[in-house]
Amino acid sequence: MNALTRNIRIWWQPPKNIRDREEERRVTFLELFYDLVYVVLIAELAHTLSEHINLAGVGGFLFLFVTVWVAWVNGTLYHDLHGNNDIRTRVFTFLQMFTVAAMAVFANNALGEGPVGFALSFASYQLVLT
Repeated sequence: MNALTRNIRIWWQPPKNIRDREEERRVTFLELFYDLVYVVLIAELAHTLSEHINLAGVGGFLFLFVTVWVAWVNGTLYHDLHGNNDIRTRVFTFLQMFTVAAMAVFANNALGEGPVGFALSFASYQLVLT
């Protein structure tokens, strides 16, 4: 049982302490894929803006863009400051990417007829990040 506990601790570590940051760190493919999911979400928001080029459309786009940008900054900073190269970090990163992909699915109607899907996806993202 002791070996099992030791292996679990190796693969499922607590978040890294902020004081243990590496001086020079390379970006991983998981982080690049994480950013790519946000690119898809912002492209969906921009596509919606291209269909509604008026003051309300620009205001709605700015509101959603700032919301998404703050979410991206929070996720990226958490991964940079507390992420390890273990299964826990990968599981939570993929859960975040899944919720961001769900936001991209509901981005077209985020301020229109169906905002519930986008709001629930965003709330799920915040829950996973927390």
